[in-house]
Amino acid sequence: MKVSIVMPVYNVQDYLDQAILSVLEQKYKDFELILINDGSTDSSGLIAEYWADRDNRIKLIHQNNRGLSGARNTGIDHSSGEYITFIDSDDYCSPDFLGRLVEIKEKYNADVVISSHVKFRQGDTPKSFSKGVREYTGRKYVIDIFGPKVIGAYAWGKLFNRACFDTIRFPEGRLYEDMFTIPYAIYDLSRIIYLNEGLYYYRQRAGSIMSKFTYQRSDEIYAISAIIDFAQQKHDRLLCWYASINHIRSWIEIKHRFKKNGLDFMPIYDDMQHKVRDSMRFAVFPFF
Repeated sequence: MKVSIVMPVYNVQDYLDQAILSVLEQKYKDFELILINDGSTDSSGLIAEYWADRDNRIKLIHQNNRGLSGARNTGIDHSSGEYITFIDSDDYCSPDFLGRLVEIKEKYNADVVISSHVKFRQGDTPKSFSKGVREYTGRKYVIDIFGPKVIGAYAWGKLFNRACFDTIRFPEGRLYEDMFTIPYAIYDLSRIIYLNEGLYYYRQRAGSIMSKFTYQRSDEIYAISAIIDFAQQKHDRLLCWYASINHIRSWIEIKHRFKKNGLDFMPIYDDMQHKVRDSMRFAVFPFF
């Protein structure tokens, strides 16, 4: 089955060659790589053009800067594979990444297969590992995102049926875009397989979006609030309880970080205080 690989590109000239090469060196060959140059101001666009000229499996799209969500949405809109996966352009993956995900997906007839990942810093050599598989329903996986296991809601490192994104897109202008998207894409799915093999290499670097603390970090509060609303619509009290606890945790943490960084928390306080009070009530009395 053909896999569409969506790779947003923005000012990653130091890492892009490695990311693209890791895709072109995949043992599984039936894929298209969609590069979205999202208004880069460094040499990233030229690097992307270099590789697109050398491999006809690469689609290159240049667009004005719309952010990570906008770039991913463009990639989804231009995808043609039965399966879709996301790779960030400052990360890279094992040569077995696609092959193992497709193999497991078809073996278990899974809606989504999720690879474990290995965090690394510049100069490190990531090491893959293999520790078997775990099976989830979509609901159980979403609960574990917000529950005690706190597993990742990241878009990358996952192989989806293309149909997961027939009606869902990433929210433009938001941080924590994965939390605004992935739980809704997978909640109603029947079978998700977590492949506990370190096949995706996640780079920890200074200067990345999540390494900075800005006003947009408050988007976490809004993302969790949206999950609480979603859980209530689904009459899922367990998810609502876990999300409410996370809502309170996020509120306290963000408020502290705003103060520490000299930012004004009052607009968020005024906007979200009633929601957080509701979360506190539900966290204490979840079944009343």
